[in-house]
Amino acid sequence: MTPPKLLSKERRYLGLLLALVAIAQAGFAAAFADAISAMVGQTNVNATAAIILATAFGVAMLAERWIAERFAQSFVLECRVEIFESVIRNRGEGQEARWLTSLVGDLTAIRNYAVRGSVKLWTSMLAGVVASAWFISSSPAMAVALLPILVGFVLVIGTTLLLRRVIAEQRNARGRLNRFVIRRVRIEMAGAPAPRGHGRLRLAELSGGLRGKVERRAFIFGTMELLAGVAGGIASVILIVNQVELNATAALVGQISLIGFISTRLLETARALHARAGGRVALDRLANLLARDPSTARGRSRSNDIDSE
Repeated sequence: MTPPKLLSKERRYLGLLLALVAIAQAGFAAAFADAISAMVGQTNVNATAAIILATAFGVAMLAERWIAERFAQSFVLECRVEIFESVIRNRGEGQEARWLTSLVGDLTAIRNYAVRGSVKLWTSMLAGVVASAWFISSSPAMAVALLPILVGFVLVIGTTLLLRRVIAEQRNARGRLNRFVIRRVRIEMAGAPAPRGHGRLRLAELSGGLRGKVERRAFIFGTMELLAGVAGGIASVILIVNQVELNATAALVGQISLIGFISTRLLETARALHARAGGRVALDRLANLLARDPSTARGRSRSNDIDSE
């Protein structure tokens, strides 16, 4: 057995809808930028168009959230069914912790992989590319302002490679800690003697190792967000410097608005890559679990087969 495909035939229409919504968001953001540029410097300002565009953009964001969740829940449902069928196929094996971890813990990570990772990565990158193309076509002289965002994107992608390794190390550290805790709980609840102590020092050692991995992961993810934020800030500075020289205040307002939208898509891309990296590890674990052969799995030690998120 293998995990279901994320972009299966049943979910392709949802993927297409998400792509259309992402393009619509970019279009509304670009039109809003043009509208507020036209408003600057006018005596009789008509803000109706800008308000309508802002509302339309908000509705598009709501639509993306709803469609993305439906997409993710469809994927999670198929994964749950596959796990349950595999549980039946491996009945009598024992090792219930392995299966319960997948049914309870891993499905949360897989859901995040789908909705916060793959889906958000797809929509953010698509919206960012469309908005960037609009920016270049409408303000070709200011295209240089997109260079920091491009550099930021490349650096974020490169940092993701390090992030994946740290996430794998974190999961291994959490697995060691959980195996120890489950083993000690069983011993203590059975009232068995503990001639070498109750494992307090070992608990502190394993907890400290896990804490270090979690903090390292947080630092790398923070670095990804930092790169995205700095890239957007530098892009805005470039715009301001060039437009002040051209004395084009009205155009500057709209361009900063559109650059802000593109920068936000870069930040969302960084966050989506983080969620996808974590979910990918859980999905790989699920693939290994579903590929288990019942004839070779029986008889293994229960304590050696306990895994964790």
